[in-house]
Order: sequence, then C-alpha cells, then structure tokens
Amino acid sequence: MIYLFFLIALCSGALPAPLYANHELIKLSPSEVATLGRKIWHNECGASVEKLTWWKKGEEFASLGIGHFIWFPAHYHGPFKQQFPTLLNFLKKHGIKLPAWLRGNHVHCPWKTHEEFYRDINSPRMQELRTLLSKTIKLQAQFIVQQFQHSLQATLKKLPAKTYNRTHIQQQLHRILTCYQGVYALIDYANFKGMSAMHEQYNGHGWGLMDVLNHMQGTSLGCGCLHDFTKAAKEVLLQRVVNSPPARNEAQWLPGWFNRVDTYVKF
Repeated sequence: MIYLFFLIALCSGALPAPLYANHELIKLSPSEVATLGRKIWHNECGASVEKLTWWKKGEEFASLGIGHFIWFPAHYHGPFKQQFPTLLNFLKKHGIKLPAWLRGNHVHCPWKTHEEFYRDINSPRMQELRTLLSKTIKLQAQFIVQQFQHSLQATLKKLPAKTYNRTHIQQQLHRILTCYQGVYALIDYANFKGMSAMHEQYNGHGWGLMDVLNHMQGTSLGCGCLHDFTKAAKEVLLQRVVNSPPARNEAQWLPGWFNRVDTYVKF
C-alpha cells in the first residue's frame, strides 16, 4: 500500500507542509517497488535482458540496467547526469559482489564509442555485466525510488524562482500523488528525463520533471490529472527537440518518448 502523507490535507482542502520537508514523500511496499521496477524495465528495455546493456545510436554514452542508467566514457562532457556508477555503489552496499573488472575505479565507461561497445557486446565482460543487471532487478527498482526521493527534495529546495514557480509545482505534485498511477508517472518520468538541472537545457529550456510540472495546468485531483501531466510532458519534450542541436536528430526519438508518457494514463 502507498501512504501519501498529505492525502488527508488535500481532502480537507488544506495544503500540506512543503514537499521538501525532511521526511519521505512516498512509502512503497516491496511488492509495489517490484511492480514499478518491472514497468520501468519494460519501458526502457522491453523487459529484455539483452537490452540491459545498451548504447543508443546517436548518443555519446552507454545506457545500462532497467532504468538505462547513463555511463559516460572518460572523454565525454555533456548536458546530462550519469547514474550508473552510483547504482554500482548502491549494489555494493547491499551485498552484491561485482565482477572483478568493476571493483576498482568504475567512474568511466570502458567502452568509448557506440561501435566499440557493440564490437564487444558478446564478450565475457559484457556477459558478466548483463548477468549482474538481470539478477538485481528489485535492487535497481529500490535504487530508482530512493534516488527519486532524495532528488525531489534536493531539487525543490534550489529551484531558481526566476524560472520556476515553486508553489505551482508543489500544487501539481499534490494533484498527481492522489492516485497510485501518479506515483508511477512521477518516478518513471524522473528516471526517464531527470528532475531538472541548469546544465541539462537547450537554449535555456529544460525537459526534466520540474519543467513538466512547471508547465502543467489544471486543478482536478485523482488520476484524471494525469492527462494534464501527459500533455505537459509531450509539450516539454517537443520543445526539447525543437531546441536541440540538429546534428543529434532528436526528432527520431520523439514517437518513442510520446509512447512512454502515454503509459501514464494507460496504467
């Protein structure tokens, strides 16, 4: 069962304390975490073990695990945040023994390009990596939920007032979190496109969860508000494509992105 700490306040017409207060926003049972993890795995990888090790053509980095966590090669510096090294540390803390080649410095991805990655796709090292990722699905789901909790609170605290309406964002969060499907939508989108970061922008426009909530309109509660969330997400993603460098050809990914956010209203 999901416990939404602010649900009673919403029903009585009162807004709760700020969402960045020092407590957990959402508590999920182990079975709910597992369900959420399976849905994210399906969204990112089609629930395929082979796609747990992935490098999208046209991108400059590998995407690994059920959340396709980014892993940068040493030479890459760009407007994205890598999470795979943090996941590896999380797995180690939970008693998972990593393959020998991952036990030292794993800050940088050992494959430098898309072509090099796929030349090595069936190597023993890559097979070890897929085995590790296929056996830790539940832990990866726990990692995603934990990262969401921490990142949401930290992000809300430092949103620049010139760009984001913090009160409006909190109101939209309260709307979405009045239904279980909303929890999935928020966590999946944050895992999919991040929370929001000033360095993850094109022409001054971001595409993270805070950007979607800032753009979102409406006042209705319950799962009907997810249509508003989905509409705002599509508009923000389209804006990203319009502002993206032409060489990246991000329009090719837009149909897949739209299909993903459609799952928020087709739970």
